[in-house]
Amino acid sequence: AYHPIAAVYQPDDVQTVIEYARKRGIRVLIEYDTPGHTLSWGYGIKGILTKCVGISDEYGPMDPSQPFLYDFLREFFQEVSEVFPEKYVHLGGDEVSFDCWY
Repeated sequence: AYHPIAAVYQPDDVQTVIEYARKRGIRVLIEYDTPGHTLSWGYGIKGILTKCVGISDEYGPMDPSQPFLYDFLREFFQEVSEVFPEKYVHLGGDEVSFDCWY
């Protein structure tokens, strides 16, 4: 999905893709490119991203110093596990800028 409103996959859409793939012998694995590519999450969850003070006015990756982050991630991945039948999730992990912490 490339548009934050008009092109968001709903659970039924995801199930359609998974079933289409399953019938063709294809497994669908989900990827959430965390913690670096989560800027869009910052629009919906105040305080989830690291503020890069003194570097720019930009926000960086998810802020691991925020205790609520772990509760959010637990709930988020619980919901994901209810939609996706696979036991594997790709978490990204690349291109994390550490500039916000120096």
